[in-house]
Amino acid sequence: MTIRPATVADHVAITELNVVVQQMHHDVAPEWFKPPEREAIIDHFRQALRSDALRAFVVEADGAVRGYALARLQKHPETALTYGGLVVELDQISVDPAYRGRGLGRQLIDQVRSLASDVGADRLQLTVWEFNRHARDVFERAGFTAMTTRMVASS
Repeated sequence: MTIRPATVADHVAITELNVVVQQMHHDVAPEWFKPPEREAIIDHFRQALRSDALRAFVVEADGAVRGYALARLQKHPETALTYGGLVVELDQISVDPAYRGRGLGRQLIDQVRSLASDVGADRLQLTVWEFNRHARDVFERAGFTAMTTRMVASS
């Protein structure tokens, strides 16, 4: 297994990994998540991978991309109520279902953790949906703990 920075040339492989996650999110919360449309997602990642505020990594195994992680660097200003600082947000992560349980996700998380250290981030954070028990378990095993709960009211 090899982890490396993603390039724009990885946008199709990342799309294929994203479609699995996007479909799962759409199935559970269709009011929030669109059904996966490959061409739109391909265009999305082609543009996203050019962003200076985004860092992307892929993990290769058996000669192909089997997982990816996207991290956003966000500068938060200090206010009268909160401290400012640089935050690395683990925005997306996906591992090919056939390769889960082999430590690829953990390696990607560790790569993002190294990024946070390298850029001097004040914190590393992520958002995970309550329904996504598998992802929550992976993140908890990687040392993340719940900090807030976002609640919504039905209309």
